[in-house]
Amino acid sequence: MPTSREWTAPLASTGDRSRRDLLRAAASASVALALGAPSGAADYASPAEALRAIDAFEAEVVARLEALGRSVAPARAFASSLLRDLERHRRGREATRRRLGLGIEEPARVSPAAPLDLRALHGAQEKLAYAHAEALPAFADPRDVRSLARHMVDAARHLAVTALWLDAEEERG
Repeated sequence: MPTSREWTAPLASTGDRSRRDLLRAAASASVALALGAPSGAADYASPAEALRAIDAFEAEVVARLEALGRSVAPARAFASSLLRDLERHRRGREATRRRLGLGIEEPARVSPAAPLDLRALHGAQEKLAYAHAEALPAFADPRDVRSLARHMVDAARHLAVTALWLDAEEERG
């Protein structure tokens, strides 16, 4: 009898649709429900292109969170928690790059003009969540898809917490 690691039951029958079409539809629907409709979706031609885009969007989020943690003492634990998640994601992307033979890229660094702007942090987080969803179809290996999907869920969770914070700030005036 196979163990759970050796055998996985199919999640659904795709009929005439390809796995890529199914993943694209599922990811788009999930993120669209959580975040609202995107203005223009990216169609990454390769895993390398998708990973570079995620790296770039993540760099802005990291810079904004680092500035927030340095400048707003009550937000330090929040920023640190999200930064730990993003570091774990970066290491996961490095493992994916090694497995695909893409080579490791140096993390991008940016200095946002208004690092303490919660709306700008929210916008950067939204771009990062969408980049994860749009990257899923570029990967053929289920391990890579699963890893990016977990990262996407984390990105959507981060985005939701920031949205709640923004709402609370607006209510306080």
